[in-house]
Order: sequence, then structure tokens, then C-alpha cells
Amino acid sequence: MAEEARIEVGDRVIGLDMPGIFTVVGRRGALVEIENDRGLRRVVYEVALRRVNGTPPGPRDA
Repeated sequence: MAEEARIEVGDRVIGLDMPGIFTVVGRRGALVEIENDRGLRRVVYEVALRRVNGTPPGPRDA
């Protein structure tokens, strides 16, 4: 199984324990600082994040 590339500053990610898409704004070893579009910042372990590839899908109830 191929290993994924490391999550870097500027990557868009989702957290396994929180809703929404976040942007990586900093790194401190295994810890990653993330921020959402409302300005909420969190510091989490990298293993709790998954990179978002492409454009997020639109709402289905429109």
C-alpha cells in the first residue's frame, strides 16, 4: 500500500471528529494547526486529518 504524502501548510483537510473543511495554517511536528472559513482554529494530530482533493460537492437538496 502506497503511503500518502505528508499534510503541508495550505492543504485543505477534514477532521475525523469535526464537521467542515479546514485549511492547514501551521505545523509543529506531529501537531497540525488548522483553520476553517469562519476563523475557528484548532491544533490536532496529523493522523486525525484527511486531505480533501478536488472541489467539494454541492448540496443535494437544492
